[in-house]
Amino acid sequence: MLLTQPRTTLPSLVHYPPHAHVPTVARSPQASGSVLGAVLKFAGWTAAAIVAYKFIQAITDTDFGRGEFPASFRQGLIEDHIDTYGSKCPACQRSVRRSQFTVDHIVALANGGRTSRANARVVCASCNSRKGARNSILDYLRGR
Repeated sequence: MLLTQPRTTLPSLVHYPPHAHVPTVARSPQASGSVLGAVLKFAGWTAAAIVAYKFIQAITDTDFGRGEFPASFRQGLIEDHIDTYGSKCPACQRSVRRSQFTVDHIVALANGGRTSRANARVVCASCNSRKGARNSILDYLRGR
């Protein structure tokens, strides 16, 4: 004797209007185009852009190991700075001699910065020593 289970059928969905089981939420006219919504959208796009920038920076950056930048890199960066911007320090805007320029770690080594191309900038020796190991949030975004 063959035992078979009764066949179960699903109720027909023809009788139900589309989305009948989904409650509708009343929205205020301001909620659809609110300032908060625009700010959150902008913040999301900004975060995505920062992540993409840091990812590309990590792929294309040259790391020199720990410590000082190589002499040839320092000289080349200072020459490029003088050719492009003249003899002005970008931090204090003073005119300084070539010998007073130094290559600074944007994010200090003491704060986890690397000795890499993306973490190097040219400033005068006075600004470099005044900055010390202090970093702003923009330094962390720009440097490595």
